[in-house]
Amino acid sequence: VITANTSSLAELSATGGALAIDPKSAAALKDAVFQVLHDGKLRDNLIAAGYDNVQRFSWQQAAETILHLMEKQA
Repeated sequence: VITANTSSLAELSATGGALAIDPKSAAALKDAVFQVLHDGKLRDNLIAAGYDNVQRFSWQQAAETILHLMEKQA
């Protein structure tokens, strides 16, 4: 994943599953795409970190959080 360092996606990917770049820099985007395409070790590390990161999230957890917030408001 290549994401903007100015959005919430950079925070979500802080575990290393993405390259966060300046979204206003064409050079930064070009460099990041080049890195992901040509650096197999980096690509493998990003993929592994992404799989690890996704374990932090689940539909069950999201539903429980929403239910808790709704009950708190009632």
